Amino acid sequence: MNSSDPRCFRRRSRLAARAIGVAFMLVYALMPLAADAACTCLNNASVHDLDSNVGGTDGQFAEHVVVNAPSGQTWTVTAASGAFDAFNVPPVGVQSPLVPIATNGSVVMAPSGGTTYTLDFVFVQAQGYSLTVANAQGVSLSIGNNCRYPDPVFAPAIASSYFQNDPSVPLGAASASGPALASASFTIDGAPQTMLVPAGLALAPRIHTAELTATGTQDAGPSKYMPCVQGARKSFVVNPSIAVPAVQLGWGSLVLTALLMLGFMVRRRR
Repeated sequence: MNSSDPRCFRRRSRLAARAIGVAFMLVYALMPLAADAACTCLNNASVHDLDSNVGGTDGQFAEHVVVNAPSGQTWTVTAASGAFDAFNVPPVGVQSPLVPIATNGSVVMAPSGGTTYTLDFVFVQAQGYSLTVANAQGVSLSIGNNCRYPDPVFAPAIASSYFQNDPSVPLGAASASGPALASASFTIDGAPQTMLVPAGLALAPRIHTAELTATGTQDAGPSKYMPCVQGARKSFVVNPSIAVPAVQLGWGSLVLTALLMLGFMVRRRR
């Protein structure tokens, strides 16, 4: 067929258009995974016990992952680490059962809006996750993320014991790591307080508990602290007041005079 033949031109145009269409679909399918509303705090971390240094490391985040691809495709999870409870994110304040996401192709991303596919799941703070999904055409996409809860402590620190006549201690909080806290509230034995007043608390062996509930602030750095809620607690006891012996002025002067005279006599003997 002569290259100048109009039929040859139309055939080449159809082939070019088909190639452009295939390239467009390939690029469209290879668009990276997106994380929408990434690291949503579930505010379900256990309280950090400052006496035993346990708790406070199990806070969870909800994650919403999106794939942009042509409609009619099927995207399944083929690899996952640190990702739990596919399509089963618990309410805020509730701990997830942390069922690992299956990677045998049984977890299928949900079509949404025709050209997007979504997956909601849970991951644990500071542990993070990685996730890989693939379609039937052999296109594979991966994503990972990690975020942290705040790490509040009492500032000034709460002691393990006080005397009943010790001065009152203001209740405050600071961040042991990460950015400054946004806010904090305090209780002693479950009642809201702003001061720890030893004179107003029952004596040992009664054990008292000071607890703070803090909200963090977001950090854009690599640690990715988020504005989640985290609690901390410290136990303490109050002991009876220590009596300070009072020395009468007259007796004190007499003792001082006697000591001075004894020192003078010792010097004269030398």
